[in-house]
Amino acid sequence: MLSSIFTHPATPPAHSETVLPLHSTRRILLPALLASLTLPPATGRAGLTRFETSASSLGVAHRWGDDTFEGDLGGGVALDDFDRDGDLDLFLASKAPGALVLYRHDGESFADATAESGLPPMQGIKQILLVDLNDDGYRELLITAWGSPVRLFENTGGHFSERADAGGLGRAIGTGFPGLATGASCADIDRDGDLDVYISYWKPGPVGPEARNALYRNDGFLLFTDLSETSGTDSEKKSYQPLLSDLTGDGWVDLLVAQDKRGALDFWKNDGAGNFVAATQESGLVGIESNTMTSIDGMGIACGDYDGDLLPDVYVTSVDTGNVLYRAVSPGVYEEVAVGTGTLMLRAGWGTTFLDADNDGWLDLYVGNFSPRPDALFHNQHDGSFVDIAVDAGVAKNRATLGLAAGDLDRDGDIDVVASYNAADSEIFLNESLEPGHWIQFELEGRLSNRDAIGAVVTIQAGGKAQRGERRAGISYLSMDDGRLHFGLGDALACESVEIVWPSGRRDGFTELLADRCYRAVEGEPIRGCDQAPPLAATTLSIRPSGANPARLGAHEAIEISVIGLPPTGPVAATLHVFDGRGRLLRTLRYARLDASQPALSWDGRGAGGRRLPSGVYRLRLAIGDRSATTSIALVR
Repeated sequence: MLSSIFTHPATPPAHSETVLPLHSTRRILLPALLASLTLPPATGRAGLTRFETSASSLGVAHRWGDDTFEGDLGGGVALDDFDRDGDLDLFLASKAPGALVLYRHDGESFADATAESGLPPMQGIKQILLVDLNDDGYRELLITAWGSPVRLFENTGGHFSERADAGGLGRAIGTGFPGLATGASCADIDRDGDLDVYISYWKPGPVGPEARNALYRNDGFLLFTDLSETSGTDSEKKSYQPLLSDLTGDGWVDLLVAQDKRGALDFWKNDGAGNFVAATQESGLVGIESNTMTSIDGMGIACGDYDGDLLPDVYVTSVDTGNVLYRAVSPGVYEEVAVGTGTLMLRAGWGTTFLDADNDGWLDLYVGNFSPRPDALFHNQHDGSFVDIAVDAGVAKNRATLGLAAGDLDRDGDIDVVASYNAADSEIFLNESLEPGHWIQFELEGRLSNRDAIGAVVTIQAGGKAQRGERRAGISYLSMDDGRLHFGLGDALACESVEIVWPSGRRDGFTELLADRCYRAVEGEPIRGCDQAPPLAATTLSIRPSGANPARLGAHEAIEISVIGLPPTGPVAATLHVFDGRGRLLRTLRYARLDASQPALSWDGRGAGGRRLPSGVYRLRLAIGDRSATTSIALVR
């Protein structure tokens, strides 16, 4: 039985308010006390964890390239159901011409669908990111590349069309020399309901102002404004992977960037007022390996709660100096524990991700290695330490690993891994573990929040243990994991409770969710199974401006808004909420009778008290019973 235990109003907080994600009691685990802690015993599933190499049998034949040079080291892997048919598709970067390859998944195998999807030949691909940047339900494709500008492709329903100048996301470095963009990450930095973008740059030789990293605000309609100079985040180091995520627990997305060439890490805290404040030292996320006190060559980033205290921990790969693992001791405060946890790995680390490989309820850690030594699969021992089981698990290949991503490719309830290599074919590792634990997955969709629900935090309680997961975009090394949030449950047969804190600040809660199922959670609506079709009316309800958008509005004019999906049975009552770009409620309009025979309403461009609103982008949300639809309108005076 599914039952909703609480839902909070969808009206977002004022821009100056702070929304705290739900945390249970937090434990500060100081190194001196670690040995004395009594934690749950190991499940014994580590020896049963097995992966099978499956790329060739599934129809995937791909390699990044056969040579590299400084800075130009590999490209990403992305897992996403781009055509919304229910199966995870696979995007792989390459160096050679025709370099981005899209493999469409039909549920059984993969087939190259690059050309038919509308993607042109490209080369030197780095980051692959799939995010819904225009809130239409389909994820756009954002590409960074070595030696060419950033490229943005609009997803028009399973087919991609390139946007000129990447909607303002690209820029040149030097005279006649394209930007050397590397990593990218997306999140809603200003909580206005759409996804903003951060892009890292790596330039050979001396790095100057023209190679600064860039933060872009989403202005709607796939158009972006560069905030680099005003936001304070325009690093001039040789940067690889950035991560936009709320690492301080205050409801605002922060920024962490892995910096190459002993650049270590840079961390900026979002102050909620449109500024990012440098907080590297105070956070402890300094990128210095604690055993030798050496600054790292930052490459890839993994983020997850490995110790079960409901705080996000951070792992960063490096070359030769050893990787670093930062455990959160309180919100936004970290200590480096790689040596004590057994995750230092003195190799050349690249792609990395947290995953629960055996569904025991504890996050394990996969680390790709570029040197001629195997990758590592660190199994969580439930006591704050890890043991490398890569050889026994079947993933210890002597290849130069670059990008990698994790997700449930075959939808069987366990997490698989896709790895890209230099001078070797990419590989798919299907998880075929013996006696894995139970599991639960969540597919999230925002309404007032961004459609992809990037930044949403899910907290579950199952079998006496709490777990935390966060939806992120842009992770590992130039890669992107499956967007579904996956939790191993061990022996638990159900989740006693689930809470979702959406980026808008709304909280939805549910109880008695059975294990071994995927659930689809839409912000503010009842939860249902991923394969369970929603009511027809809920599927089709949408609103959009009837005329031009942007709309030029005179003093005595109004904008007509079409409503699609009204029930044919008769008039219904409806409520229209008007929000500004910061997500603040400006006005509420109520309609007693909205009829399918006249499916339209109007807004006069005014806020509360009839105040005439200035030019800008406004978000309108129509609510009819438990159904809702949103649209954005650019108002021009």
